[in-house]
Amino acid sequence: MARNKGFIPSAPGEISTQRKQLKAIIESLLAACTEPDIETGVPFKAQAIIANPPAYGHVHVAEALGIPIHIFFTMPWTPTYEFPHPLARVSQSAGYWLSYIVVDLLICTYHGSISHLPTGYMWSPHLVPKPIDWGPLVDVVGYCFLNLGSKYEPKEEFLQWIQKGTEPVYIGFGSMIVNQNSL
Repeated sequence: MARNKGFIPSAPGEISTQRKQLKAIIESLLAACTEPDIETGVPFKAQAIIANPPAYGHVHVAEALGIPIHIFFTMPWTPTYEFPHPLARVSQSAGYWLSYIVVDLLICTYHGSISHLPTGYMWSPHLVPKPIDWGPLVDVVGYCFLNLGSKYEPKEEFLQWIQKGTEPVYIGFGSMIVNQNSL
């Protein structure tokens, strides 16, 4: 992705590499949900799958194991006529719904709409309300926060450093992929 700036291979030679990587991922899925922990040997069998839409094989593993699946994601993946898929450049509203199917097919995930799966989108409904064509299994649930830092107390040297200067500015790039060769 770093080299191609997306999911689509830019050269025919990369297709073979991506297929090998995808095959290795898919072949590891069922074992990851049913086999003992590699390090501890503790038995494990998934009781449910919580995944994001571009994950590979999540629906198929849930079906094979007869366990529930719930989709959570931070950007829309369920087809809608209200706006295009965030990874598609579609300027005409007639293509909005189709953009979701095309992106899904190009990324090689589930190959179909996830509209029939319970799905929660993690953004504010005040920012982007739930589209009227999303069914009852799909909802905009708001942001998710962990309260892990509620009792955190920073080290004294950090507090002193912060108090000495102007207010810091943080810029985060999330899960943005960086080509290591360009650093």
